[in-house]
Amino acid sequence: MQHKRSNRIVFYLNDEEADRLEKAVEASDLPRADYLREVLENDFSGASTSTEVSTIISTDGALLEAQAQVRGLEELVAQMRERQGMSDSLNQELNQRLQEALATSDRLTLMLPSPSESGHRPWWRVW
Repeated sequence: MQHKRSNRIVFYLNDEEADRLEKAVEASDLPRADYLREVLENDFSGASTSTEVSTIISTDGALLEAQAQVRGLEELVAQMRERQGMSDSLNQELNQRLQEALATSDRLTLMLPSPSESGHRPWWRVW
């Protein structure tokens, strides 16, 4: 006794997968819906399934996994760009502080007496 079929399954395939599915359906001499139903029933019952449909299903799984990996890598790239920007701004700030320190050192050096001056600071010549 066959039960009333009231559930519908809808999924999308890319062109390559659709071509492979059509070839498998043509080879089986069944309408597409009956072929897919038979493949699902065989899969649920543990019988061997068509290698073409199994390949399509595994390809879809691999595609989803690859898309998830690509999204993760894109997020990582965005994070690295943000860190690079922060690092660049910090380097610019440190360079500015170094230039200020060097300018201060130059001004202080000019305020010191010259080593050729003779006077009451003999230690300056050692400097």
